[in-house]
Amino acid sequence: LFQERLSRTTLDLVFKAKYALRNYSDAREALEQEAQMRRLADHLSANGDIESKALAAFTYRFLYTSREQLYQYGDDRGGSPLLGKLVADGDRSSSAAIAVLGAHPDIYPLVVALRACDPALGCNRAIAIQHLTERDPHNAYAWSLAFESAGQQDDRAAMADALARMARSSHYENYETRVRRDLFESARKLAPDDQAFIATIVRQTRVAGYQMVGDYRNTVRWNCSARPSGDAVYNSRWIEVAPEIRPDCLRVARLLASSSNVFGAYWGWRQIYLQDPDADSRARAFQNLRNAQWLWLQAIQGPGSTRQVDGSWREWTATDWENWRTAWASGDGEIPALKRWLASQGRPVEAPADYQMPPL
Repeated sequence: LFQERLSRTTLDLVFKAKYALRNYSDAREALEQEAQMRRLADHLSANGDIESKALAAFTYRFLYTSREQLYQYGDDRGGSPLLGKLVADGDRSSSAAIAVLGAHPDIYPLVVALRACDPALGCNRAIAIQHLTERDPHNAYAWSLAFESAGQQDDRAAMADALARMARSSHYENYETRVRRDLFESARKLAPDDQAFIATIVRQTRVAGYQMVGDYRNTVRWNCSARPSGDAVYNSRWIEVAPEIRPDCLRVARLLASSSNVFGAYWGWRQIYLQDPDADSRARAFQNLRNAQWLWLQAIQGPGSTRQVDGSWREWTATDWENWRTAWASGDGEIPALKRWLASQGRPVEAPADYQMPPL
């Protein structure tokens, strides 16, 4: 290939062929993984109990959302031009969510179905959130959804009320860990001897929580955050123009810092360190922030591949994904599950002495 000079046109054709093959391979892999997730969703939908139907709505929603992102950002995601949107999965998700919410379920299936409730497809999300805050008024997660809903309407009075109620809550529980555990267990029961199928479900579910997010600028975390150092790009946060909300924002930060939510704990300790007027409190928060940030980085960077001694990376096998699934089996929270998995790999559960925090 390099013995003779090649024209620019020839090189362009070679690279186009290379990326076309890569995109085709990525698309085939995406289709295969989606088929496995849809198999689980169909199985859950066919079950009679309300929790299974809520989990089906969640799984269909994940399928729709992940494909929608591929379709929207086609230049960045290999194979997306070959795929298109999964409108049918979006319809299945909302139909299942509407059925669950209409049955006046317990708190857990209510929360799970809310994750799949799409107002554009006829699901009354505002009423569902109201039901959740009435039935679980001491859970800050319920009020965080109310805050986000009010933010989408730019209703500052409702936002302030939801923030105050969130600040007075006793705990924060979004049931993310229980959803993962239940999906893993459902996959294992559906095909107990099919390790490849179970590994696919575990792999896909790892990213489900990150993909199924709305407009983050309407969330409490965005509006109560101190702007990162050097950030002159994004619009100002609500806390910058409404200093009266600072005490409630700090109470919310302390609440999330004590939760079992990996990113929530990191965010909480970060805000305490940056915003608490008490210098001693900020100093005490620093080590917790350092540990929380390191743990969060392990959550988003660790699963899926393992760094080898020679510096190369090895993609996870079905056995690796089974070890990850086992760590979540107790359903006792994201932080305990992640620490359990790190310990099983012989890795530290707190930031090593040589860990250098990036600028805040």
